Amino acid sequence: MKTLKDNFHNETIEEYYKRVNTVVNMILKLHENTKCNLLFVVHAPTIDAIGRSLMNKPATGLSNYELSKMGIHFPYASVVGLEETTPNGKWQLMPNILPPISCLDFSNRVNINFFTRP
Repeated sequence: MKTLKDNFHNETIEEYYKRVNTVVNMILKLHENTKCNLLFVVHAPTIDAIGRSLMNKPATGLSNYELSKMGIHFPYASVVGLEETTPNGKWQLMPNILPPISCLDFSNRVNINFFTRP
């Protein structure tokens, strides 16, 4: 049986996004009859993968280099809010659900243009 660690170096970017999509859908299924908020505390690439999954956007066209630079688009302590707008699973971005924090040369502002790319 392969472990997550075994798959780490063999998994393509598309497979990674698909795996995240599977996990997110399992979590949503567990809570489908409950009115609740879900909080995912994850690293930058997973923020992107969850967002693309919920907004039904493809996970294609990213290189390993772009994946390694996700922190530029989703800095430390970034917050992204998505809201389910219809019972059939349509999700939309809730911009500035929490205002970004800036101090000196740091900001945790998400690059919304990157996040909402086609």
